[in-house]
Amino acid sequence: ARQDEFTQYKQAKLFVGTWNVNAKGKDEALDDWLCADWGPNGEHAPDIVTVGFQEIVDLNAVNVAVDNKSQQRSQFWVDRIKSTLNSPKNSRNDPNRLYHLLEKKTL
Repeated sequence: ARQDEFTQYKQAKLFVGTWNVNAKGKDEALDDWLCADWGPNGEHAPDIVTVGFQEIVDLNAVNVAVDNKSQQRSQFWVDRIKSTLNSPKNSRNDPNRLYHLLEKKTL
């Protein structure tokens, strides 16, 4: 098969976590949660970061049926995560160390 011509296997470091938002916008720093194990120079920074959010909106019949706030609130948290991961402190001002959103799903 020709798959060997087009396939490369590499080791990757992953961060997978969940955050219970409790239907509130919080201003606390996320560095201690997302970046605590990166090492002093970011040598242990993950290649891929996956975050699941819980309770982005109050779970009531209107919010579940109409989806009136979940998109806005989920974007708020996407922006918070990206600004934390890509801060000058965490990216070391290296454009090759920036994280990009690949997928966002709202259930």
